[in-house]
Amino acid sequence: MMKKFMALLATVAAVLGFGFAANTAMAEDYGATGSVTGTVATVTFTGLKAGAQYYVQADTDVVSNVEQAALKEFGPFTADAKGTLTVKVTLKAGAKTDVKLTDAQGNVLTSYSVTAPATGNGAPTVADTGASVAPYAVAVVLLAAAGVALFAVRKTSARR
Repeated sequence: MMKKFMALLATVAAVLGFGFAANTAMAEDYGATGSVTGTVATVTFTGLKAGAQYYVQADTDVVSNVEQAALKEFGPFTADAKGTLTVKVTLKAGAKTDVKLTDAQGNVLTSYSVTAPATGNGAPTVADTGASVAPYAVAVVLLAAAGVALFAVRKTSARR
């Protein structure tokens, strides 16, 4: 019985492992990394064709500006000789968005999620973040009572 269980487990692991690995193996080797300083996110896309032009998509409700780092150009951005493109995305405070890299036809190649920290005025009070302990205490008492009852029933059954 144990051999059948282990064989079934190995089969499931192999099917899932090969299924997930197939998608990864077929994907393009584009990548995106980034960092956030204040409300400016710097996103670097790698694995691009050198000299090709790409576009960056972002939600205009939370993004006020997108510019290519170091070159200060707007419009289509050009990957450098190493196939790398770095853009700076200026976000509104507390905003979260996906920065998407697209080719000239509008196909999304990769994306990167960025979140700008929220800014605002602090409050003079301490936040109430504690949890109520009462439900856990009741659960512990009920489990203890169930354990004592089970022990008592087994003890009386053993005497018969």
